[in-house]
Amino acid sequence: MKSIQSVLWGFLLLYVTTGISAQERLQNPYEFNEVTLYVIPSVVEFDWTSPSTLLDSYVKGYAFKPFSANKYVLGHMFVGLTSPRLEKPYYTGIINSSGSELRKLVLKDKIGLGILGADVAGELEDREDVAETIRDYARKGKIASLVYRIGDQAFDRILDFLDYFSGEDDHGFIPSGSYGGAFWPLHHYEGAGCTALALSMLEIIGRKDLILDEWAVNVKIPMELIGGSLNDGRKVNLKDIRKYDRWFEGEGAANEDYVAFSIYETNFIYRWIIERFNGSKDLDYKPYMNVSGSLVPALFTDLRDQGEIIRPLLHPREDNNFFIRHFMGEKGLSNRDFPSQ
Repeated sequence: MKSIQSVLWGFLLLYVTTGISAQERLQNPYEFNEVTLYVIPSVVEFDWTSPSTLLDSYVKGYAFKPFSANKYVLGHMFVGLTSPRLEKPYYTGIINSSGSELRKLVLKDKIGLGILGADVAGELEDREDVAETIRDYARKGKIASLVYRIGDQAFDRILDFLDYFSGEDDHGFIPSGSYGGAFWPLHHYEGAGCTALALSMLEIIGRKDLILDEWAVNVKIPMELIGGSLNDGRKVNLKDIRKYDRWFEGEGAANEDYVAFSIYETNFIYRWIIERFNGSKDLDYKPYMNVSGSLVPALFTDLRDQGEIIRPLLHPREDNNFFIRHFMGEKGLSNRDFPSQ
């Protein structure tokens, strides 16, 4: 993958926001380092009340997809970068690269709710495709964003991370080649899901505190609903999932009776932005972004005055995550020394 510093394309990004001086509002945003997190909600909002309601909303989303202008059944997030050090804006996101692999895991291997944290083939999206998607969803009014103005050190850390994440190490491992809901890309040898990749930008720039708990889903998956190679070849049919009207409750043993699963939900993030965006209508300068003539709701934060970031980019995972433990074993990564970053 070419270094992002050499990106030669992009489109004009203008905005008016709160929290900066009137003079700065009139300046070209390319004069500053900024990272923008774009979020698109799912076709149908997922109901995480129980395994059965989650499955039903998932099926409903795919049923509505042919009639919806939103091609992202699960919702999606992108990352955008602008800076005077880049010739043009840079955009990226991660997706699973094989729908047939997902279907095989669910319908043939009968992995059940193991699909939530399973590793599948992933890839970074084409920059021009992302730019066009942002323009398209802006016209449809189906996208919102979070904009962070940052200093040089923070921006350099993002560039370093993206070069690492898209590249290949000495053992042939490419982080962006692994897509899944259990990954956090700042842990050694892990890939990412779309929300994890986007939100990890905030941890990279030293502001993990800006990743809000209210954006996350936290559930305990009954072990009976996890199948395939994750659970000794157990077969879990869709009808089995529909029998469960609640997640695991009680004192059971983690990774034996249940599997703890957490993920940042696009719908929660999108709704959080829109609620605050709409609540800002009494401000003198209402935040917005203009993308190819269409408005994208945006919330702006200026982080240029924060101190030096000292935490390494990558760090070992501290929890005993069921899905990650399986992934490391499958990839032969369990006993590999972690690189220094």
